[in-house]
Amino acid sequence: MHGPAMQDDDQIAAINIIPLVDVVLVLLIIFMVTTVFARDSALKLELPKGSRPEQVQQKPVQITVSVNREGKILLNGKLTKLDELGTKINGFRNKNTKTLVVIRGDKRAVYGKIMPVLDEVSRTGVQITLALLPGPPEK
Repeated sequence: MHGPAMQDDDQIAAINIIPLVDVVLVLLIIFMVTTVFARDSALKLELPKGSRPEQVQQKPVQITVSVNREGKILLNGKLTKLDELGTKINGFRNKNTKTLVVIRGDKRAVYGKIMPVLDEVSRTGVQITLALLPGPPEK
């Protein structure tokens, strides 16, 4: 049988499986994605009520370093020396909360008097901010 009937049998015997694999993989991916999104919504839970103290967010510890126009350094309002500044700031720090050092420099103070204070405070590793009055900058 070498006629047209033999060619039909060969075509039927050779099924191409690649499109079937593609369809199965796409269905598998869709199934995986929908189960991830449906996991939390599938369980309807009524959570129990209880009394737990609300966690109060602690404010950061604020340390004020002031430099007047003569170059005197005040730490939280008390006169201090430059070489003791870092040690005293570390003494005020609280390990459980963030520490913020506010530098208040007199606008008439010489730049050379404030820069060593900034260096000493930055060595402690705390966050530094500069105190400014609100309003437009002076010219």
